Amino acid sequence: MMLLFIYSPLKSKVYKVMNEDFLLEHYMVYPKHNKIISENKVTILEPKIIQVLCFLVQHQGEVLSREYIADNLWPDNVVGLKVITRAIFELRKVLNDDPKKPKYIETIARKGYCFIGKVEPLNTAQNRPYFPLSFLSKPNIKNVAVSVSLLFIFTFFLFVGPTTLLDNFQSSATKPVSYQEMVLSDGRTEIQSASLSADGSKVLFIETDTNTDESVLVLKNVVNHKYSILQRSNDVYRSVIWAEQGNVSYFVQCEISTCKINKLFIDSGILQEVYKTKNKIRTIKLSPKGKTLALTTIESQRLSISLLPLISQQETPLKLVENASYYAATFSKIKPELFYVQQSDAQSTINSYNLETTNSTVISTRFSKITSLHLEDDNSLLIAGQLDSLYSIWRLNLQKNEVSQAILIPASSHAYELTSNKASQEFFYLKKSSNINIAAQGLTQHIDLKQVNSHANDLNGVWSTSTSTLYFVSQRTGNYELWSHKNNKNTKLTGVKADSIRRPILNKQQNLLAFVASQNNQLKLMIYNIDTEHLIVNQNISKEAHLLSWSAEGNYIYMSIASENLYDIWQFDIDSKQPKKILLSAGLIAKQQTNNDLIFADIKSQNLMLKKPDGVMSIIKSFKGIALQFRPHSIKINNKSDHLYYVEKKPKSIQVMSTALSEMVKHKPKKLFTLTTNDYVTDIGLHGEDYVIYDHFVSKSSQLLLLRAVN
Repeated sequence: MMLLFIYSPLKSKVYKVMNEDFLLEHYMVYPKHNKIISENKVTILEPKIIQVLCFLVQHQGEVLSREYIADNLWPDNVVGLKVITRAIFELRKVLNDDPKKPKYIETIARKGYCFIGKVEPLNTAQNRPYFPLSFLSKPNIKNVAVSVSLLFIFTFFLFVGPTTLLDNFQSSATKPVSYQEMVLSDGRTEIQSASLSADGSKVLFIETDTNTDESVLVLKNVVNHKYSILQRSNDVYRSVIWAEQGNVSYFVQCEISTCKINKLFIDSGILQEVYKTKNKIRTIKLSPKGKTLALTTIESQRLSISLLPLISQQETPLKLVENASYYAATFSKIKPELFYVQQSDAQSTINSYNLETTNSTVISTRFSKITSLHLEDDNSLLIAGQLDSLYSIWRLNLQKNEVSQAILIPASSHAYELTSNKASQEFFYLKKSSNINIAAQGLTQHIDLKQVNSHANDLNGVWSTSTSTLYFVSQRTGNYELWSHKNNKNTKLTGVKADSIRRPILNKQQNLLAFVASQNNQLKLMIYNIDTEHLIVNQNISKEAHLLSWSAEGNYIYMSIASENLYDIWQFDIDSKQPKKILLSAGLIAKQQTNNDLIFADIKSQNLMLKKPDGVMSIIKSFKGIALQFRPHSIKINNKSDHLYYVEKKPKSIQVMSTALSEMVKHKPKKLFTLTTNDYVTDIGLHGEDYVIYDHFVSKSSQLLLLRAVN
């Protein structure tokens, strides 16, 4: 079982939570039964929510931090701080407590929460009429049964089980609705795409056969749970959708150099090729009348959207700015309009595109990490993405520009292929989950990684040889932060609450860490001083950057930034905070020697180059004929500058190699380590012996989820 958010506080004594019933104005609270009763509504809460409420009540008037609450309530369990945040959120909904004008729970900025409500023991208030007379006059079994049918059951704190999920999809001003979760897949295979039929009775999905690596198109009956395989191929299947009418579907089939869109008549099994192109199609969406397909294609690492009328078959790109990626196309059901996501280096935006005027309008800039869009109706847009560092499925009111949370998605999981039926109150999506751990070889004498990795994502490890410290990025507190591990102790270094943090780099003295973080839809270059334990630089940057190294004197940072040349190397001045492009079509590595020589990789010539201060360049090493892994830090020079590490791709593995740095030295490359193709190397070096640190997928799963109202 995977926990949502992980936090490991200092352990203290177990705090005894109160069990006495009490009254909050017209709310009766029964801690033993996890129950709150108000007027004609009974609300059953998850035990942790009641425990948080009781703890606040016991410390009425005191300001309590999230750490203090978690430490005292669950000292022997690993519980995330987001659990406390979610508990406060749910308590405010149940108690109808406005955080801006609180009656019960007040938020004290940067400190915690304070209970300010009036509390009265229930046994001293039983003779007082705290319910309306209309309710008190009918205390029979029938009314109790009706009340129980409207229960909230909140399951935000544990990974959802396979049978039920009851969640609140309404705002606090509307009647609560309970939902039941149906898991439509067994989780044993990786699912690439899925689509629910309009009546909700059938689901189509594409999975990969783990034995043959074939793509398989599957039809499942939601009612009787029977499967049938419709198509399978060694080609790659992508993006399956239902046609608007009839038992017909469309899906993408790609070979090495071409992709085609197929139309499958499910009853007869007839397969018809609709369109063929050399473009690499990733997803397709069908217009409401079934006459036009929106195609999302990829080229040079950028996504773009084009329209394909099924009759004329003249593919036409949307008239959009070229220096961004565009995806998640979603047709309006009423207007000649298309919604989509624009992803640039610094920001994600949700936009609308008028199909008649070809004008684009920005709808929202508040979200990041957007994985899916779905238009419920002409006024309500569902968004699977991140808002204020919390990834969920959100509902955006297009007229009022108001956002409410629809579904909380567990940490390390994302939602795709989102659809809904507002009339029948159904939600369907493909949930993909992954858990990444830090792995290493060659460092067993220095570190025990079992003490490093958590149940959340831990990645981007970098080793300090002089201090025997591992610096890494972790999601264990719900957001991404920079951490260190030394002497069997994990320490959180930052509190930036980032959406993501790229691989950090250490300076020569190994007392400064530079890294790029995505924070509230903004890219930032940050520098952390290990000695003073503070951020000393927090600079907005406009382009996605991979930090490569510090200069020899520590006054510059070399970074790799995507461009028309694939990548260019830039130099960031620490004092002036200004970047400058210094090398075209270069990346993977940039290392300045003590004599100011700069070693870098020339991408076009596939050579490791040396640039003198006077601008003269020479080849150090050729990588022609080697399937070099094209990632930052896949090339590294050892501390003595006489040997070179590099990562080479093989058909079924990746290999970490070592060779002499100079072409003058005849030295056969030596294989040091063999990793899986899914491993991502983050650091290579020498500490007594050669070592490699890499990100390793511990688990990867896909689930098809259907949520239906049970009220």
